[in-house]
Amino acid sequence: MDALDRLINEISQEAGNLDEMDSYEVANYLKRKGVPTSKANSIANSMTNQMTSRQEARASVNKGSVLGMYASEGTPTSSAQFDIVITRNSANIVGVDLPVCIFGPLDLENEYSQVITLPTGAAVIVTSGYANDRRDALRFSYTVGANTDTVDITCQQYPYPSFIKATMVDLFRLSKIRYTISDTTLTDQFQKQFKVVERSLFGKVNTNAISVSAYKDPRQFQAGIIDLNAVIDIDSETCILTSIRPTAAFSVTLSIFVEKFNKFNAHGKL
Repeated sequence: MDALDRLINEISQEAGNLDEMDSYEVANYLKRKGVPTSKANSIANSMTNQMTSRQEARASVNKGSVLGMYASEGTPTSSAQFDIVITRNSANIVGVDLPVCIFGPLDLENEYSQVITLPTGAAVIVTSGYANDRRDALRFSYTVGANTDTVDITCQQYPYPSFIKATMVDLFRLSKIRYTISDTTLTDQFQKQFKVVERSLFGKVNTNAISVSAYKDPRQFQAGIIDLNAVIDIDSETCILTSIRPTAAFSVTLSIFVEKFNKFNAHGKL
């Protein structure tokens, strides 16, 4: 890496300031560092064009697109939006809320047995993909006596079983969850448990309970929608525990906005 490359990297480290600089300011910055005028102008134009593209990319996050960027150490990072749908297929277990977990691939290996507290007299089996009749879903099958209910978790953008496996190594930080219910009259769903559970490999457990209804803004007039402005880091040891009310064909959609995403693969490494 020559002196000029080091200089460009130095400026890139100051991305927060660079976002607000136009090409004239960048050129002057470079000139003060001893870069010849013609080269400073050329570099400034290239760098500000790159920053403009990055700002446009950030603006498109709300449209659900996936964006590719690179951190200074070469690790690919992204911002994105995706939708997790939790659907209760039946209500044969009358009057009982059924708990489910999203994410947490390590806890999935033991069917979330260390996270979920089962309803009285209930047993649960968690099956993924090819093991049930929905290859794109993770299924929770609950049994109480002779009664059985199923809850499916899917992702609208990517098959959920594959998505959850990716979180074994890929990390992301979510900055907002739009919580939407399929039947806007059943607002008691907003009162159900919603907890972030972190379980380390060595047994340490950290639980953060979030009150969904507390995020309801009195100026918000959309029925059946609440925005949770919660910052949550998701990795292999972290899951979200929630419950779904006893209504057949009822669903909750969690539209998740990702602030940062670290994907560990060969791209940018080889």
